[in-house]
Amino acid sequence: MAPIFVRPLKEKEKKVLKKALKSYDIIVYKRAKTVLLSAQGKKAPEIAELIDFHLNSVRSAINGFNKKGLAILNHPQNGGRKPIFTKEIRKEIINLLKDKPRKYGFWQVSWSLSALAKAAIKSKIVKKISFVRIWQIFKEEGHSYQKSKTWISSPDPQYDLKKRLLTR
Repeated sequence: MAPIFVRPLKEKEKKVLKKALKSYDIIVYKRAKTVLLSAQGKKAPEIAELIDFHLNSVRSAINGFNKKGLAILNHPQNGGRKPIFTKEIRKEIINLLKDKPRKYGFWQVSWSLSALAKAAIKSKIVKKISFVRIWQIFKEEGHSYQKSKTWISSPDPQYDLKKRLLTR
């Protein structure tokens, strides 16, 4: 098979490719490195060994650059599992903090992560969820269960009246 190389690079392309070498996306990094090494006269098998990239991927990057230019750096993020917890589900879980734990059968006056997980399951927001995932959702959405409202109540039927009289 005849060796393949990239076409001569323009200055703007060199700048973009060098910037792409700082990418955290390994595919973008390896494609940019492949193009730059090929422009320096390195052959595909040599590039594959240098950057630990499959020979076919190196050839594909070189041919792709020759046909499409810098567009090879933009690759779609495809595959992967779809998120289980949609924005609506996340919002419903966070809204649990607005309710009293006793509404869901808990005797505590403030929420714990495990109680929130059980409440989310009990209220049929989700089929199953761990307290760790509850914590991650709050963290990702910028909330804290520790800042949730604490409810103090009493079995005394006149508790609300007494409470209002004392807080005047």
